[in-house]
Amino acid sequence: MDKRDRAPIGIIFLIVLSIRLYFSLTTSNFDPSAYFDVRMIEYIAEKNIPMTQDALFAGDRSIIFSPLFHYILAVFTWIFPLDLVLKILPQLFTACIPVIVYLIVKTITQKRSASILSAILASSIPLLYEEMYKVSPITLAAPLIFLILYVYIHVEKKLYDFQFVLLVAALSLVHPSAIILIGGLLGYLLISYLEGMTIEKGEIELILFSTFLYLWVQFLLYKRVFAEISLAKATNVNPLIAIGVVPLILGIMCIYTYLLREKNKQVYLYVSIAISTALFTITRLIPVNTGYIYGGIVLCILSGIAYAQFQEYLKKTKFAQYTRITNVLLYVIIIGTMVIPSIYSTSAAQERTVQEPLQEALLWLKENTPEETVVLATPEEGYIIASIAQRQIIADSTTLLVPDALQRIHSTDRIYSTQFPIEAISLLNEYDIEYILFSPAALRRYGISTLAYQNQDCVKQVFSKENVKVYRSRCQLSVI
Repeated sequence: MDKRDRAPIGIIFLIVLSIRLYFSLTTSNFDPSAYFDVRMIEYIAEKNIPMTQDALFAGDRSIIFSPLFHYILAVFTWIFPLDLVLKILPQLFTACIPVIVYLIVKTITQKRSASILSAILASSIPLLYEEMYKVSPITLAAPLIFLILYVYIHVEKKLYDFQFVLLVAALSLVHPSAIILIGGLLGYLLISYLEGMTIEKGEIELILFSTFLYLWVQFLLYKRVFAEISLAKATNVNPLIAIGVVPLILGIMCIYTYLLREKNKQVYLYVSIAISTALFTITRLIPVNTGYIYGGIVLCILSGIAYAQFQEYLKKTKFAQYTRITNVLLYVIIIGTMVIPSIYSTSAAQERTVQEPLQEALLWLKENTPEETVVLATPEEGYIIASIAQRQIIADSTTLLVPDALQRIHSTDRIYSTQFPIEAISLLNEYDIEYILFSPAALRRYGISTLAYQNQDCVKQVFSKENVKVYRSRCQLSVI
């Protein structure tokens, strides 16, 4: 690293980390989806091994996941409080992304202005702020993927082969969505070959070895679920909002330029990663949000390359005197289309965290119900029932290795939305459900403000605070 790069890198890193830590540390809880990972981290910290059987899932089920992220955080909980580790380390990992992006663009373009632009874009991707309150392995997988790509640029010097393989091995234990890296590396070989570029034998061997290593680790971890893996659910996330207008436009321009006009092996690497991410996202082999995060980062890199190329072109024209005005206009657009949406995304994500009334309801369930109690909640809240209330659930957002997962979700939907007491009580009895949590998530999902069949005899309200309620079911259906 050039000594002159240390100052901008340090400033960007500290600003991004400070902003993310401010919001993280001033928010009490996490997004409901985070509590699966929280449970896994707590379990590893206590028992030193991953949780493989979920005793708090009614009927029991097996759990399979990539454990490295959880092990790293669990190790830190031996030294620091759990809540502090959960709020700091994911933000630290994410804050490394702009630094890695800066180094990549500087290596390719040798232009500090282009590197700074890419780093600012990468630090302003709205979706990264929307995901702030999720304790997600993606926060480690994303910087690892691009660190591996940065290392690969230097592989030709034969100094980083071992580091490259070691990082790929680590990445394969973080999150399966890292398959985009393998797809990108193989695509890079294909594009380079089609463009007539020289491909060193060592490059081919390294990429093929890394591919087999990654696939072998995934087979070891997920061989029991390959037959059950389903496509990720589609979402309505708008890429213009999730990623930003500037990275999309400049990134696509760069892809177009280097696929059809220019030749550069290093750029082909990132073009192939962009194409790989797009293909895996469009085919829903990885979740859309995850694809947008990876895609947004690689487009920020390509944007810096396109910006450097544009600056060189501008110097050769009579508009060279307007370079400063062009830069000011560009950053104004970035503020309007990325920085402001990032602030909004942070605020919206904060509202989706576990709020105080829901927290109190969960603690009430933990303190006032037997340990074997089954509690009904919306599928997206299943994790918080198991993690905070520590009571059994019948459904959550994970469907792998649950043979009747869709039936459980359908039954949950019917219990909340039905108008008929007999149907509700029949389903409650079928799953031995004694308590029902009603929160804003139920309002959003079902469009109801209370259970239609509640009464003082069978389904009685036992807890209420603001818009959160807990009901107890006490009736049994019998055949006369």
